[in-house]
Amino acid sequence: MTAKPMGKRRTPDQPYAIARTGSWEWRILAAYTSDPDAFGARFYCAVSSPHTFGGQDFGDVYVSDITSARATLLYVDPDVPASSLPYQLRRQYEAAHRSLDTICQPGQHHAGAH
Repeated sequence: MTAKPMGKRRTPDQPYAIARTGSWEWRILAAYTSDPDAFGARFYCAVSSPHTFGGQDFGDVYVSDITSARATLLYVDPDVPASSLPYQLRRQYEAAHRSLDTICQPGQHHAGAH
């Protein structure tokens, strides 16, 4: 059996990841499968939306609900491997890391730096 890097439930103040689109926010607190792209894959989330009136609803969310909303990845815990994220969010995560690597390679000095 494959290990589930996000298998242990967390609290909303220490999520594995946060995704947002418009006024909807999903704080991913646990994953039920090690393959987030599998049909029917679910996350346990704290969800904020216009329907929660400033609060959060807790429960199971299909991963496809988050990705079909075209959510933007705002945060990923550094201990979470990119493979634990669904494809659409994983692409954002990898693009952000490529940008950071391009901006400042170890040992490089930027023009004008003393």
